[in-house]
Amino acid sequence: MSTPRQTDRGPDHPETAGPVPIVLVGGGGHAMVVAEAALLSRYPVAGFLDDDPAAPLSAILIDLPHPFPTPAHLGGLVEFERLVDRHWIIAVGDLRTRRSILRQLASRAGVLGLTDHPSAAPQSNPNAAIAAEPNADSRRAATGATSPANASLAHPRLVSTSRMPEPSPTSTTAGARSVVHPAAFISPSALVGPGVYVGPRALIHARARIGAHAIINSGAIVEHDCVVEENAHIAPGVVLGGAVHVHHDAMVGLGARVLPGVHIGAGATVGAGAVVTAPVAPGRTVVGVPAHEP
Repeated sequence: MSTPRQTDRGPDHPETAGPVPIVLVGGGGHAMVVAEAALLSRYPVAGFLDDDPAAPLSAILIDLPHPFPTPAHLGGLVEFERLVDRHWIIAVGDLRTRRSILRQLASRAGVLGLTDHPSAAPQSNPNAAIAAEPNADSRRAATGATSPANASLAHPRLVSTSRMPEPSPTSTTAGARSVVHPAAFISPSALVGPGVYVGPRALIHARARIGAHAIINSGAIVEHDCVVEENAHIAPGVVLGGAVHVHHDAMVGLGARVLPGVHIGAGATVGAGAVVTAPVAPGRTVVGVPAHEP
């Protein structure tokens, strides 16, 4: 009997003919990197929602050598009926816009009939348990799992939710799905909620917890025991020391450093290149070395 190909088994329904396609809510620059990460992970992209049919994602792969089709424009940014029976991820970088989309989705999820897939529970590296099983190589082939160095959440194992940040009442995870670049690393003991994007060369270390709809961008390092709450953005090149807690809707800017154990309050902004040595109050902005309010 031949070994099943990755596309022979869906991420949530092992007996289906293939993975459930994902819709990107947004079509700008951030959507381009999310789409590429999904396609590199062999995750089919159904298309994108954006008010501009000519958004950058519509032309991301035109005139370039590539093995992927250009994602189709499916409708306006809040035409959420396009999400029914599909996975989705918010692919907009601006946190306020993301929160607005989440609120609207939450208010309409019941009417649209959006439901939580099994993958809506936090996800851990699927390779940790597989590696310990007999015939691990054949199990990886059957599930589409990759080596730990190139961990993908295309086929997650479900784990306890007891250590995850509390979800916001102004959002939903119904049908949301994480996209993890194949060059990212996620510790087997870390937990990642639904709707999260993890970029290339990002590292999420032991016992870290990433809440729903967060962004862990390219090359970011999230050290052991960190908590990144819902809809927070850890920008490219950021380093979070051990046990840092980034609260919901906070932004940690390009290349910033946050010392171990420091809390970044809800809705706060840490400027690019800042070194944060003390707690940042909710809604405040800090810049510089050491970080201070401007």
